[in-house]
Amino acid sequence: MRGAAILVLVLEGDVNWNYGVPMAIGGLIGGYVGGTISHRANRTVVRSIVVAIGFAASAYYFWKLYGPAVIRAGAE
Repeated sequence: MRGAAILVLVLEGDVNWNYGVPMAIGGLIGGYVGGTISHRANRTVVRSIVVAIGFAASAYYFWKLYGPAVIRAGAE
């Protein structure tokens, strides 16, 4: 499915190659390194890190959406 989506986007000219190439390279390197590290690391530690990052991201976006409004000095 992902390959078909990429093919459609490339053929329709909707890819900004200045961002697409570094993102693709980073994704390939990150996937390889992450796979290598995750197989060698303790599963409990990896799961704990993933859960902590998920909770932190959820808390950030919850605060951003429902937290108190910040009025900046000089802003309208």
